[in-house]
Amino acid sequence: MELNFKKPILKKYILLIFLLNFGIGIAQTKVPFFEQIDFDFYQTEILPKNPAKNKIRIYKEIQPYKLTETPFWYPRCLEKIEIEEYDNSKHNVSNKTELNLENIDKGDFKIKKYGKGNYPKLYVSQSLTLSENRILVVLKEVEKWSGIYYYIELDKKGKITNWCQGGYIE
Repeated sequence: MELNFKKPILKKYILLIFLLNFGIGIAQTKVPFFEQIDFDFYQTEILPKNPAKNKIRIYKEIQPYKLTETPFWYPRCLEKIEIEEYDNSKHNVSNKTELNLENIDKGDFKIKKYGKGNYPKLYVSQSLTLSENRILVVLKEVEKWSGIYYYIELDKKGKITNWCQGGYIE
């Protein structure tokens, strides 16, 4: 069978196949790894200004975000934090479950398996979508009975727009 490119219908089909194959790939966007961006920010910007006394135990696993976990989850230090609607589908928009800790500063951190190790410990929560262009990640630095929450807000492109810290005592 010989292809006859003079027929307009065949040309339309070839054009349609070409557009579907390449057009869909162009339209797809890569979701930033919000939790990794925030951990890197913590490591390079926050920790040097607030160093820990001992090595911080860090876990590769990203922690599930639980609004009911503690009364101190709410970032009172950030302005205009309003969760439009609590919805589990808004969690973990980056679909990653583990941090990349290959370039970690071994002088500041010790990588441990989940739940193991002494204090201080650092937990990185799943990202939470506050609105269409506002993502929140909470980093929890635990020191036995007290700790610090770092609330880091990003836009949907992964740029940090705001952050603050709040403490707690159990």
